[in-house]
Amino acid sequence: MAVSILLLTSVFTPGVVRSQTITFAGDADQGDAGRWMKSKVEQWSKETGIPVRYFGRPLSTTETLMLWQQDWAAHTEDVDIYLIDVIWPAIAAAHAVDSLSIFHS
Repeated sequence: MAVSILLLTSVFTPGVVRSQTITFAGDADQGDAGRWMKSKVEQWSKETGIPVRYFGRPLSTTETLMLWQQDWAAHTEDVDIYLIDVIWPAIAAAHAVDSLSIFHS
């Protein structure tokens, strides 16, 4: 499955300290793609010193989209980063925040 990643600004705000844990909603824990994704997240965590809680999405992309949409509708703060399918950006856009101002402050 081709994917893109939606980053929520809470991950990169200037006040984030290394003791805060980032929650990453990633690929399913099964198969090569899931193992690869999880290993890259763990590698990034080790390199940055920022703890990451990883949880795998359902195997079905339809179920994943429904789950993410429930989170977004509820304005949950439980997840900082969502892995999204390349055809979902228009769906996810209404729930994303433009972080450009944070990086150019």
